[in-house]
Amino acid sequence: MKIEIENLKAQMQGFDLNIYQRADALIEFNKLLDYVKELEQLAANDYWETRCKLMEQVEENNPCDPDITNEQIEAWNKYHNFMKERGQR
Repeated sequence: MKIEIENLKAQMQGFDLNIYQRADALIEFNKLLDYVKELEQLAANDYWETRCKLMEQVEENNPCDPDITNEQIEAWNKYHNFMKERGQR
């Protein structure tokens, strides 16, 4: 998605804009804010989806016996590496 922000750029750079250009700059600013919120939501959805899938792998690979397998260790490490890199939300 490409957002037109020419009027907003001009206003931020201190150009003398007429009333219509200033109004367009405000509209462009609000569109830009909406776009950022949309991107943040997509990132949050990706975070939770990945976190849940990794935890599911940990649970699937952890049978109810005391022996720890390589698959269990790998699943656990993937989950904890993800949590270290992306943090908890």
